[in-house]
Amino acid sequence: MGSRLLHYRDQFLDILADGFIRRPCYMDTYMPHSSRVAIGQLRVSSHRLEIETGRAADIPREERICRVCRVEIEDEEHFVCRCSAYDGIRGRYGTLFTGQPTLREIMDSRDQRQLGRFLLEIQSHRDSLLQPTVAAHTGGRQSQFTEFFIPRRAAALPPSAHTPRGVTLQQAQAARARRRPRARGYRARDITDIRLQRSRLVTMAPWRRDDSR
Repeated sequence: MGSRLLHYRDQFLDILADGFIRRPCYMDTYMPHSSRVAIGQLRVSSHRLEIETGRAADIPREERICRVCRVEIEDEEHFVCRCSAYDGIRGRYGTLFTGQPTLREIMDSRDQRQLGRFLLEIQSHRDSLLQPTVAAHTGGRQSQFTEFFIPRRAAALPPSAHTPRGVTLQQAQAARARRRPRARGYRARDITDIRLQRSRLVTMAPWRRDDSR
């Protein structure tokens, strides 16, 4: 069993006495879609923490250190419960952190809407703290590469680029007037011919012949 499955089994999986899996609380709670997504992504490890980005980059687990506090591995429990960069935010959500709860206890808290708001806030704070680092890593040739896709202003384009292509509305109307008009429906003569053909077929039908001869 992989480490992600082990993490989910240990932290979030709750099997009832009858063998069924207990439905997560956040799925039965009315909350904004963004909060529901934040909780679901943390549960299934679909996030940008170092524990997952390092896994994708084939970095050893012990080297996936939190880039915010530089203290320990940045996994879900460190991100939610222990990282010192979010202590101020945790102080505003005192009902979630009463008595130093574990990650499982926090994720199973009764107020799932408050949990969703907390996760969104620490995710936003993490992104703001790492934004200068991301910008530093994407300088140089990367900035030239991204600038290549920025559309140029109209003033910098050559005069030929401003020449409209296609036809104008007046030209399209004139071309339509020159077209041969379509015949709509059947003409009276066509209807007469169809009726004559039908009467001939009925007359020549086998059941119309006189077999008494």
